[in-house]
Amino acid sequence: MDGPDQKNLSCPGCGTDVALSLDITCVTVCPSCLKVLERGDVGLVDRGVLAPLHETRSRLRVGLRGRYDKKFFSVCGRVQITESQGNLWDEWYAAFDGGAWGWLAETGGRIWLSMAVEHPGYVPKFDQLRAGDVLTFEGKKFTVTEVDVGQVVAGEGEIPFHFTPDERIPFADLSGEGGGFGTIDYTFDPPRVYLGRELPVESFRLDRDIDTRIEGDRPDKRDPPPPAPPPDTICPGCAKKLDLRLPGATVRVVCPHCNTLSDLNGRAATAVRKVEIRAARGPQMWVPLGATGTLRGEKLTVVGWRVRAVHKQGTRYPWQETLLHGEKGYRYLDCADGHFTLGRTVAAGDVSSSMDAVRYQGEKFERFSVGDAVIECLVGEWPWKVDPFDRNAVAEFVAPPLLLGRETSEGELDWTLSEHIPRAEIAAAFPTATLPPPSGVGAAEPFRHAAVFKVWRWAMLALVVAFTAKCTFASDRLVLDQVISLPARAESNQATGFTVTDRLASRPVESFPPPEAGQPMVVTTEPFDLAGGKNVMVEAHASVDNAWIFAAAEMLNEESGDLQPFSLEVGYYHGSDGGESWSEGGNLTDTRVSAMPEGPTRIRLEIERDPADLKPVELNIRVTEDSPNPLYLFIAMLLLSIFPLATWAMKSGHERRRWENSDFPKHQEDE
Repeated sequence: MDGPDQKNLSCPGCGTDVALSLDITCVTVCPSCLKVLERGDVGLVDRGVLAPLHETRSRLRVGLRGRYDKKFFSVCGRVQITESQGNLWDEWYAAFDGGAWGWLAETGGRIWLSMAVEHPGYVPKFDQLRAGDVLTFEGKKFTVTEVDVGQVVAGEGEIPFHFTPDERIPFADLSGEGGGFGTIDYTFDPPRVYLGRELPVESFRLDRDIDTRIEGDRPDKRDPPPPAPPPDTICPGCAKKLDLRLPGATVRVVCPHCNTLSDLNGRAATAVRKVEIRAARGPQMWVPLGATGTLRGEKLTVVGWRVRAVHKQGTRYPWQETLLHGEKGYRYLDCADGHFTLGRTVAAGDVSSSMDAVRYQGEKFERFSVGDAVIECLVGEWPWKVDPFDRNAVAEFVAPPLLLGRETSEGELDWTLSEHIPRAEIAAAFPTATLPPPSGVGAAEPFRHAAVFKVWRWAMLALVVAFTAKCTFASDRLVLDQVISLPARAESNQATGFTVTDRLASRPVESFPPPEAGQPMVVTTEPFDLAGGKNVMVEAHASVDNAWIFAAAEMLNEESGDLQPFSLEVGYYHGSDGGESWSEGGNLTDTRVSAMPEGPTRIRLEIERDPADLKPVELNIRVTEDSPNPLYLFIAMLLLSIFPLATWAMKSGHERRRWENSDFPKHQEDE
């Protein structure tokens, strides 16, 4: 390792040679007798003896070199710390080549690098902190996830701070957005703040892989040998061997022979109390311990199982929690009313809370339930100091198929993100399992026909695009534009002549005499050519004013004799009432005629006027071929929506049944 003034000293307890290679080193741990040796003015001072290192199967080791942000560092020492719940973790001292240093915290197979903040600003007192508080350092927000007092129980190598064995270390862990991490160390005055983030596995390589300055291939620079098998763990209740599946990570275990819950400290098991294998009125264990299955592409082993419940107003609401372990750490398979969710812990700093909802990675989760959870049944191995008398505040927030769970105990805050897992997937992963029957709708159970709405939206979009394309490329050809002029009348029901003007042909005005007494006014248009096979739109515009005009019409193909009857009626009325203007109808109307055969075509109209209308009227008849009809689009959209509407009714029922199980039923609030 780099560093000036390297000294070779001897342990005052056993005489073993001890090297101090860094000026910043405050204490070192004797590799032979495990004494904590403090650097003094003359030699080393004995500060007590540590326990042997607990085997944690860490990927790190003293002497390993790594890199962070293009800077190289060496792992020079570590301490093992336990907190009040018995959980143990490693903290490794990393000395950077440029003289800076930081801490590598490791737990659950994940590693965080944090470095001291020179000017952190305001730091609350230790007794003022609570889990869930939000603090700001260097312009970033951090959520307090744990407030506790730890103890250094083991260590090795060179350490950059003073401590004595079993010294109490008040601390607070912080979680920031995007994997941010922090710790407040209250053993110093003023407290020290360390901020950093989680590091990927590829940040750590052996010396020969990343540092060409290392010469040779020395044995101490190779990958460390596999750890020696741990000694047998004996149950203090029945003196039988406990076959641990995770000997380096298990903190507490329930003996399968006598049901004794034991504490594991790496050397011997200590009895805590007897536990019940089956809870009163509780469910049977649906999958055996040690069963292995693959869920969401990850091979997982069942290592623990428990039954928890919330009691409200005399009613018990139980659920099962199955603890799984895989290459990526622990997973939590919960079962409530026969519905399964698979979860993992997430950083509290990535969760933002409001009055009735929370957000995680931009997704809104609505509050679903709250309560105090108790443990009713406990078996297997657990990586924390689980106790049957634990009583923690829990809350659930849903955004199906996802569920965010919050659990708060004294001084600690944890968030878990879970996803609904179909029963068929659970059965495929664990073929020998006996799945509990489902009841109702699960809190995170998605509506299984939700894909209908996605298909419907795409189909509607396709319809609109197709109709738009039809409108864009339709010929919309005007084939007739004639004006029928009706003169003023001296009295009601007076028969008058009329004139016809063909605007397309620019023909002069043609006059027609009044019809014979008792005969309707009949107008037959000039022939116009249709291409055939395309819809036809007929428009009528009349200059009526507080009056109406009606025409019974027929469209006739002169060659085939095909006939299409239709009618046109225009009426427009307006006035004022109590100082307010009103109007009804209009001067324009249109109708659609089915596609006619190709060839010359005429329209015959029998016109009837409003008897009370004495003013002159101009009736403009226009015929357009290949004019897209929006009515067809509307009908198609309506037909296409029938099944989605039925599906929407089913989804509403699904949601209603979901929220019936909630502490915050939405449908009751809506009513």
